[in-house]
Amino acid sequence: TDPLRPAKVTPKRTVPRSIARPYYAFHPEGVSFEERQAKKNGEVKVLDDEEKEGLRVACRLGREVLNEAAKACAPGVTTEEIDRVVHEACVQTDCYPSPLA
Repeated sequence: TDPLRPAKVTPKRTVPRSIARPYYAFHPEGVSFEERQAKKNGEVKVLDDEEKEGLRVACRLGREVLNEAAKACAPGVTTEEIDRVVHEACVQTDCYPSPLA
């Protein structure tokens, strides 16, 4: 028989109310209206200094979470387990785990 078997998938994880939700988190498919509209119009948003700093913070947090995900990767580790690690790392740093959207 084939060694591959379907994995048990856990219910959708929750996020504490203290963590702000991005606007696309409220769309059933996680669609960003603003990004879709900009793409349609061919617009490129120019960030101001405050937005650039916010982007730097987001990138740093993303790198930290990615490092945690990389530590969890090993033969036999399920993607469900890696998802759990990523989710917990996001919640611990007070950022919204975007794969939920």
